[in-house]
Amino acid sequence: MKHMLLTILAGAFLVLAGCEISAIQGSEVFNETVQVEKDDAEELDVALTLGAGELQLEGGSSEWLTGDIRYKPKRLKPEITYTRSGETGIITLNQKKKVDISEMDNEWDIQLTNKVPIDLTVHAGASSSVLNLAGMHLEKVNIESGVGELTVDMSGDWKQSFAVNLDAGVGDTTIIVPNETGVIIEAEMGLGETSFKDFISKGDGIYVNKAYTTADTIITIHTNMGIGATTFEMEK
Repeated sequence: MKHMLLTILAGAFLVLAGCEISAIQGSEVFNETVQVEKDDAEELDVALTLGAGELQLEGGSSEWLTGDIRYKPKRLKPEITYTRSGETGIITLNQKKKVDISEMDNEWDIQLTNKVPIDLTVHAGASSSVLNLAGMHLEKVNIESGVGELTVDMSGDWKQSFAVNLDAGVGDTTIIVPNETGVIIEAEMGLGETSFKDFISKGDGIYVNKAYTTADTIITIHTNMGIGATTFEMEK
């Protein structure tokens, strides 16, 4: 227990945040910079929970996580934590408070590292989310969207297979996948319209791309469709 406490305390010093306040139309808007510094973790477990607003996520961070968050009112301030479980670093960025959407301003611009394997979980409520996963070292991805628009871009050259679980809500969803990496989609259809552009149907809700039969690297996507238009398309 003493060793675990020391590990958690050490992790706390790796989380940095700075905040400045500006005024827009008479309301305070908070601009906060967040950062989780690199340590000797060999893999990461990252969970992002956005109640409502806009989320932009991409790779390329020089640390484990960097980002800029703009929010109002003050009670929308997100909580960020970093702890360790053995060789795994655990990052949570969580917004617990709920407010009337008409009274709020909430924008997250987050970058993750490309250097170590990541188990990524994203919970997005009433939001517009763009997840550009290209270049990340992904082990597993879980995405749960509520109401709004969602784009998940997995373009690029992938060296390692991984699985994606997508639970779509209400709104338009676009999934972009690579041409050269094998892709298999296991789709549970919802009430909306679903389009599989340039995919091959294998029946029973299973679709593959042309590279699937010969590729060494496979992205497996399990989707539970919601209400709205969902489009699967190849990278351009």
